Amino acid sequence: MRDFIRNDVGDEAGRVFVKGKPITAQEIVTGERGTDGHVLTVEGRRAERTLEMQLALFNSIPYKIPMTNQYPGHAFAKGRHFSPGTDKVTELGAKYAGKNFDPSKITW
Repeated sequence: MRDFIRNDVGDEAGRVFVKGKPITAQEIVTGERGTDGHVLTVEGRRAERTLEMQLALFNSIPYKIPMTNQYPGHAFAKGRHFSPGTDKVTELGAKYAGKNFDPSKITW
């Protein structure tokens, strides 16, 4: 992914996908857009061995970006909301799974 972004190595196939639904659970449940800010999440799914990011700039078009299909770690989800109007960054609520998983060890 880094070579694709920085050096234009490879093609876009299998790199970035437009999602059919919003990123945040609140928006999925209510069907209403909850923010005009940027949303960024990262999720590790041990059972599927995947690590995936999701991004929506100005909360308009949600994208999912597979980072690897060889993820060996614990299941987790973590996200941030970036407010362009106030320049504030807030953590999105998430549930964490996995024995002895420490979400504070995930760096941004």
